[in-house]
Amino acid sequence: MNAEHAYVFRHAVLREAAYQLQLPGDRARLHGLAFELLEAGAGGRPPAPGRLDGARPAPFRPHPTDPVAEDLAAHARHAAAGPRPAPPGSLALYLRRAAEVARREYRHAAAQDAWHRLALLTAGAERAEALRLAGQASMVRGRCAEAESLVRAALHASRRARDLRGEGLAMSDLARVHSEVRRLGPSGRAWQRAAALLRRAGDRAAAGRALGGLGNLHFEIGRPRTARAFYQRALVQFREGRDPRAEGVALGNLGLVSMADGDPAAAEKTFRRALRVLRRAHSKDAEAVVLTHLALLFWRTGRKSPSEDAYRRAIHLSRTVGDRRLEGIALGGLAGLLKDLRRFPESARCCTDAIAIHREVGNRPFEGIALALLADSELDARRFDAAERLYREAIAILQDAGDLRGTGEVLGNLATLHRDTGRLAEARRGLERALKIDRRVGNRSFEGTHLCELALCFVAMKRRGRAAVLWRRGRGILKRLRDGAELARLEERMTRACAGDGGVPLE
Repeated sequence: MNAEHAYVFRHAVLREAAYQLQLPGDRARLHGLAFELLEAGAGGRPPAPGRLDGARPAPFRPHPTDPVAEDLAAHARHAAAGPRPAPPGSLALYLRRAAEVARREYRHAAAQDAWHRLALLTAGAERAEALRLAGQASMVRGRCAEAESLVRAALHASRRARDLRGEGLAMSDLARVHSEVRRLGPSGRAWQRAAALLRRAGDRAAAGRALGGLGNLHFEIGRPRTARAFYQRALVQFREGRDPRAEGVALGNLGLVSMADGDPAAAEKTFRRALRVLRRAHSKDAEAVVLTHLALLFWRTGRKSPSEDAYRRAIHLSRTVGDRRLEGIALGGLAGLLKDLRRFPESARCCTDAIAIHREVGNRPFEGIALALLADSELDARRFDAAERLYREAIAILQDAGDLRGTGEVLGNLATLHRDTGRLAEARRGLERALKIDRRVGNRSFEGTHLCELALCFVAMKRRGRAAVLWRRGRGILKRLRDGAELARLEERMTRACAGDGGVPLE
């Protein structure tokens, strides 16, 4: 075949036109023939897999047909009504393999489609599990409403099949969806129900993941001690259930609690343990998450070069596994670091890319945080109107998403803008409101920052006595948390503020 003929044959429009000219029966017969030839040419039929809903499913074993599993499934589907159908069970077999291959290659849209098609061919507990896996793929793609619909269908199918373990797994996924869209009350109740179901079903590792979900929830609402207790209980379950990926994730979460407690040495040690466990388990997505935590720790403790390296490694891994949500989060973290390093063009590009990804996947809380970072850059450039507009947009998004912690952080940023533009009464009200939120959610780091910012506000109001009290309290919190970078930034601002006021810097 010469080059011109090859081009014409492969041209999508002409190929589709030629296909549609065939009679339906002829098309079905040709699909059957294509199935036979493709399967034989790729090494023959793979062995039948075990049940999809098994408590310990057999490990997926590669087969020479895997690269064409999606094509084989398509040919089997189209050949079904013709004179030369594929052997019985072929469509389900190759849909299962296509879904497994797509999941391992992080092609989440293809995996979701294959799992959903498989669900239509199965019944009972297997149907429930296929629906649940389709929902998981949808959640990774950031399609939370679609994921919730699939997971609820899986939950209903599990209950009809009287499959306790399947019901617990589906309930866990429903809890994740609730958490993703900031429905924290329903999320907590779903995690508790999932943990109870999975304990009754005897699945230790899955029950541990539900306990870890409860730990995440308590950490988010400012209860780090309760979160630590849940993470430690989960860790026991993971080790007994021999689930190294989940063990690594739990260790990463315990590291975050140590950070919040102001113990960066313990946090770093725990993060490094988590990374060792996850690398042995070849869990690149979870490794990327822990790297973003470690990057933030490095940044807060003044180690900016290792922080940048960790963020860039996390971005690389998230792109490797196709996790757009995580990529956006890591890009936003890197944008903040680059801004701190005064590499403003790079920071702006990372921030813009992060916002685009957050909007693509529907990650509203992190969209708000990234918009606030852009506002910080506008504030640094003294473009006050643009900065205020972005801060207000960010606050509206965070409030709509139910992210109280983020709302408090950005309210404090907006208040500093008001202070720097001479609106001192408005600044004071904003910082006091932010502090109430910080204390409510247990955000000690920002409580320290906002106390110091409020002290700066009182210096500008010529009320140095009140400023001194607030400054000592805020500075004390940041020293206990060992947040040297933030403390240095605020001390520089206080020195300048007091010099402008003609006074000695506050101690």
